Amino acid sequence: MKRLLVLFFALLLSLLYASAVSDEIVIILQDDSQNVTKIRPRSMLIVPVRCVYSSSSGSLVFSFYDDLGMVAIKVQNMSSGEIYSAYIDSADVVSSVDYCGTDGNYSIRIETQDGAVYTGEFTVE
Repeated sequence: MKRLLVLFFALLLSLLYASAVSDEIVIILQDDSQNVTKIRPRSMLIVPVRCVYSSSSGSLVFSFYDDLGMVAIKVQNMSSGEIYSAYIDSADVVSSVDYCGTDGNYSIRIETQDGAVYTGEFTVE
């Protein structure tokens, strides 16, 4: 029993340490392509793309849940005005966009061929 308890606490501490030193920021994206005039409380729209910023590699990693075709990505450093843009194919499911991750507040805009727009913001410190 004592060994099991020690193992449990060691596992718990390792999980806490791993989450404390994580170098990834999950960017919350919202769907800006729909002009919703009716307020729908407690409803959530599923965004077909997930974006994660990795500070160790200075890149954005995109995971696509649906095939959206070619997407245009624009990342802007709101502090310095720098703009990074890329075109990626969502059929690849996971794609990475490398850029110089200088400190600042960033906005991200993803636009599909169908005209759907997803936006988000994140901060690099």
